[in-house]
Amino acid sequence: MSSQLRRYQDYLAVSGTGVIVFSFWSLIKTLVYYIRPAAIMKMLESMDLTYSKKDMARYMLFMLAYMVVITAVRIYVGRCAIIEGRAGKKGIIYVFLAFCLLAESIYTITGYIDIEEGIGTDIIISSFLEELVSFLINCDLLFSLWKVRSIERRQKQ
Repeated sequence: MSSQLRRYQDYLAVSGTGVIVFSFWSLIKTLVYYIRPAAIMKMLESMDLTYSKKDMARYMLFMLAYMVVITAVRIYVGRCAIIEGRAGKKGIIYVFLAFCLLAESIYTITGYIDIEEGIGTDIIISSFLEELVSFLINCDLLFSLWKVRSIERRQKQ
């Protein structure tokens, strides 16, 4: 086994761990932010919606469901990357999901460009930095995956 292959397998496993860690960080940050009813009211007001307690409850449930799904997908992608980096078992579904997470990160990062005043600069900056780091980890994961698979393909020939 070449040292270059081993290095990129280690990078893949480390990136998988990073994806898992940032999934929990993102979930905790979102839960802490949305636990405050004033934050939800402000968000609903900024969307020019007439809101009631029922609207607020629906919005909270939707955000919770979204975060649970995204967290589950990130954990799945991270675990599959760790397994491929350590044991060499290959998967195709997690590669597709990793590209979906990359697209979601790009979409979220671009959302911070057109943010309005009043939400809280510290929250915006920390959320932007978190999404940027998550994007970079996903890029590193996909690059390491590509390198591992291309080196393995070359060795088989």
